[in-house]
Amino acid sequence: MNHTPIRVLIPTCGRCELLDKTLASLAAHEMPPGYVETVVIENGTQYESKDIVEPYTDKLNLRYICVAEGNKSAALNAAMESIDDGVVIFLDDDVRFDCPLVSHYAQAIAEHDGGCYYGGPISAEFETDPEPWVLDYLPNSSKGWELPEDDGTGDVTWEYIGSNWAAWAQDIKKTNGFDPLRGPGARTGSTGQETQMQRHLRAVGCNRKHVPDARVWHFVPTHVATPQWILKRVVRHGIAEGIDAFEYRTRPFPLVWIVLLLRWCKSVFHLATTRFASYPPRRFSGRYWYRRACGRVLGGWRAMNKKAYLPQQ
Repeated sequence: MNHTPIRVLIPTCGRCELLDKTLASLAAHEMPPGYVETVVIENGTQYESKDIVEPYTDKLNLRYICVAEGNKSAALNAAMESIDDGVVIFLDDDVRFDCPLVSHYAQAIAEHDGGCYYGGPISAEFETDPEPWVLDYLPNSSKGWELPEDDGTGDVTWEYIGSNWAAWAQDIKKTNGFDPLRGPGARTGSTGQETQMQRHLRAVGCNRKHVPDARVWHFVPTHVATPQWILKRVVRHGIAEGIDAFEYRTRPFPLVWIVLLLRWCKSVFHLATTRFASYPPRRFSGRYWYRRACGRVLGGWRAMNKKAYLPQQ
């Protein structure tokens, strides 16, 4: 019986201790037939992780790549250059898991021969528990993610989180790879390279398949679960939304700008009306939506000047 080749890709940058826990989670379980290798792609730092990955070389048939450019999309593209077949599981360097994750993906993959991409749930492992209201503003990558319930609206806008998903290499090749203008290290400041990739996979005919048993735990350091971090992060999220507004626009070009600016004006009004509110979460909401709207305008501008933000050669 032929088994689908399965590889695990883990981009990393400056998080050696957390990477060690991720690799230990992989090494703790037997790999299914078809497993080929784990590839660790260090980017932006020079050989910091080499000593960490060394003990796992034999157990995981681990391959280490170092990319000088500190850009997650560029790192993933560098690893994908040498992969032409099978399925690639994408993990972040700050997750751990107690289940045979690769085996769960292998069971789901066995039912297909391309044309699908996969993902599993994520639970948050907070270093320090945040205030309950802060959770409402954290991105799903930080507060955890479960498969949305079908509410009868036909909403298909959700995507899997980038720290726990998988796709066929042949389908990724059809999309021309990950966008270096999005994600950690992107000069635009935008988030969302995995979200964009999954949209492109759907555009080439791929369907989503949920793998409920493939759960990972994402470590969330104390500084992330704070209002200060959220206000910085939401600008990057807004930039991604601004870029999307132009790249996937269904309105005439000038109308997109009008909508972005009207939303910005609305956020200014919200900021002004909540600035002196006695309830801290309400004061925070004004600042949050104002910064998100500023990010959208900034993203729109950067979408119009993309060449200026391409990685330097």
